[in-house]
Amino acid sequence: MVSDRDLNPACCPEEDRKDGRKTMGGHPIVDLHRHKGLWKGTVLEGNASGIRSRMMFWGRNGRLSQKAESPYDIRKGEQP
Repeated sequence: MVSDRDLNPACCPEEDRKDGRKTMGGHPIVDLHRHKGLWKGTVLEGNASGIRSRMMFWGRNGRLSQKAESPYDIRKGEQP
């Protein structure tokens, strides 16, 4: 279950958060912010029966990997 603490962690409090972003697979991303040269955020997966949160790091171009595209890449046009 996702708590308020998961959505508003103490990580990098001085960084601006980028709201309203989604992955290529359509999952919402919360708490997206710059973190040590990368983008850090939490992807919310699931449905009405339960939501699972997954913390991820993306490169500057919004991709998880330079070698291949992933459904967890940040959707084009919504990249930070």
